[in-house]
Amino acid sequence: MDKRYFCDREIIFSEGDKSSGAYIIQEGSVSMSKKTGNGFVKDIAVLGVGKIIGEVSMITNQQHSVTATAHSDGHALVLEKEDFTKRLKNSDRVLGLILESVIDRLRTTY
Repeated sequence: MDKRYFCDREIIFSEGDKSSGAYIIQEGSVSMSKKTGNGFVKDIAVLGVGKIIGEVSMITNQQHSVTATAHSDGHALVLEKEDFTKRLKNSDRVLGLILESVIDRLRTTY
């Protein structure tokens, strides 16, 4: 996995972008936000070290549903979509099906 460095207030990915992978935050923090129906931006969460962002879009092959903006300087490990797919194929197929099912349920619930 490669490291990606980011500066405070740098956009890591934007709502509507196609996913290229997931990010495991190693240092710093990332703010997650979403556009509302009336054009405002709603802050959802600030995530820190050890948290993963972008994984749902990567797994479901859908566009990002939120914008991730660096809340401070830091870096993350990047798990590219191709690497994730390769790892998933080499794992137990039942675990992959369970993961897909959970993600689908979360998407329809929220």
